[in-house]
Amino acid sequence: MKKLLLVCSLSLFTFTTAQNVELSDKSSYDLKVGNDYFKMKDSEKLFKNDQAKRYLQKAKSNKTFSLVFASIGGAGIGYGAVRLLSPAKNETYYYPGGGSTQVSVKRGSPDVLLAGIAFAGAALPFAFAVKKNLRRAVDAENASTSDSQSKASISFGAGMNGFALNYNF
Repeated sequence: MKKLLLVCSLSLFTFTTAQNVELSDKSSYDLKVGNDYFKMKDSEKLFKNDQAKRYLQKAKSNKTFSLVFASIGGAGIGYGAVRLLSPAKNETYYYPGGGSTQVSVKRGSPDVLLAGIAFAGAALPFAFAVKKNLRRAVDAENASTSDSQSKASISFGAGMNGFALNYNF
């Protein structure tokens, strides 16, 4: 009864203090070109440079490795923490002569937890490499395209209210 009351009060507290979080559809996209958003799997049609396509392929493979290692690490951390924090189990051993002994057996060990932390830590370099390779792909694509517009311009204008001078760099 006490456990049921505790669970109900904690869930009531959680639901009353929870905020309404709305994720935008744009949060799951990797690349933004102008006003358009592209996922990494759809972005191959954007890149025409071979070097940029190679960097994009490296970013995709690094993202896959990162997700696999992070998933294994998260599962290991969750399983290991639950097993480690669970209470000890009391087991009773009965002897053939009629006696018995009660032994407290600990359920978990920190091995799975530490392995999960190691896998999650191994996912970090791959996750950082995704951003680096995407940046290199965009830089390689931008270096291969030439700008047809001049960056600096001066324009003069005259209107009913006076004259105007506009500098663009």
